[in-house]
Amino acid sequence: MNGWNHLSENGMATNADPVRGGIIDQNPVYGWFIIFNHEQLPVVEGLASKARAFEVFEKTIAGIE
Repeated sequence: MNGWNHLSENGMATNADPVRGGIIDQNPVYGWFIIFNHEQLPVVEGLASKARAFEVFEKTIAGIE
């Protein structure tokens, strides 16, 4: 998870890399979500935890490289 800045242990994380970056955060209604910096990747919502969001992020990014 290089390049990630974490607001807190269980808070928002951001990464400015244009391909391997994005935002991981949570919404009280929809759970954890991912916004990818890579323009071809859709927003992912409804994840149960920050750890799960990072798992999905890494698998998704690996699929485009």
